[in-house]
Amino acid sequence: MEPYANLNCSATVIDGQPFEVGGLNIWSYKWLDLKEKFTAKESVYNQTLSVRIFEISDGSKRVQFGATEVSNLVWKIYTTYDDVK
Repeated sequence: MEPYANLNCSATVIDGQPFEVGGLNIWSYKWLDLKEKFTAKESVYNQTLSVRIFEISDGSKRVQFGATEVSNLVWKIYTTYDDVK
């Protein structure tokens, strides 16, 4: 099983549009690129996307998520469904 097989496309968001993973708004923190990625099928256009894994932290809590920019300033965010608020 791929290490990120449990991640699902949770949202398509515009850069800066509030979106929380594990209670943290992803745009409020610096994204640390973990240099890991996986491929995912995009359902509308049937394209294969390369999704990078990022981590954000508020100093006491760290969360990871996948993200890929599918158009200028438009992102698909991948999480476990339990992470999304």
